[in-house]
Amino acid sequence: MLSKDTIFGIFFLCQTGIGILGNSLVLSVSSYISFTQPSQRKITDKILTQLTFANLVAIITRGIPETMFSFGIKHFLSDVGCKAVMYIYTVNRGVSICSTCLLSIVQAIMISPNNCRWSWLKLKATNFIYPSVFFFWALNMIINFRVITESSATKNYTSVTNGFSVNYCITPGIYITFVICILLRDIVFLFFMMFASVYIVILLCKHQKKLQEMHKSNHMQKLSPETRATQTVLCLVTFFVFFYSFNFFLIVHIAFSNQNDINL
Repeated sequence: MLSKDTIFGIFFLCQTGIGILGNSLVLSVSSYISFTQPSQRKITDKILTQLTFANLVAIITRGIPETMFSFGIKHFLSDVGCKAVMYIYTVNRGVSICSTCLLSIVQAIMISPNNCRWSWLKLKATNFIYPSVFFFWALNMIINFRVITESSATKNYTSVTNGFSVNYCITPGIYITFVICILLRDIVFLFFMMFASVYIVILLCKHQKKLQEMHKSNHMQKLSPETRATQTVLCLVTFFVFFYSFNFFLIVHIAFSNQNDINL
């Protein structure tokens, strides 16, 4: 009979393996196209590369330690290692949500009509991608800087009454104000991402209506490309927001509810 830790270890191992494989493949293909066929590189490929890299690093720094701990390898991180792992994970997790938001906004700008009020952004979209990426890194490095000063390996503690804790690291100085700051960041970027996605859906619906008016005498397909694209956008955004929000609240709940239950 498998123990609970073993089951969690298998789950984390599968999840981490699939995540690393998928993101590595996307990153490799994107990098290959950038170096061998730079003329075919789209404006969104720059953001996609950044997003894939952030996801890959976040998966490695969270999935591998969790897998090792679940299989019984405990106290494998020193204080320095704990600070590095926690900081790299939190920064890249933040960059991931920021890059996803930027990707949605740029996609909305690129498909917008030429007569809309922000059509001028199409010509300047390339110019603000790199400054936006640098801003995201700087923002998340500053927000999560306290993780460096407060994180410690669990082997140096027997119990934690305040703060944030995972199986292999604890941050006893991290209080609810830090969580609120992270939550506000996520809410802001999720809002702009959903706003851009809704705008894309509206444009697709308008385009479909124009096509229907132009081809009234012809039989239209029951499921047009615009309808499929609309359904895809709505489905992806809904799933992303749901799972991202669920993951955030689950992490916070587990970390703060298990503060006095550190396995030594």
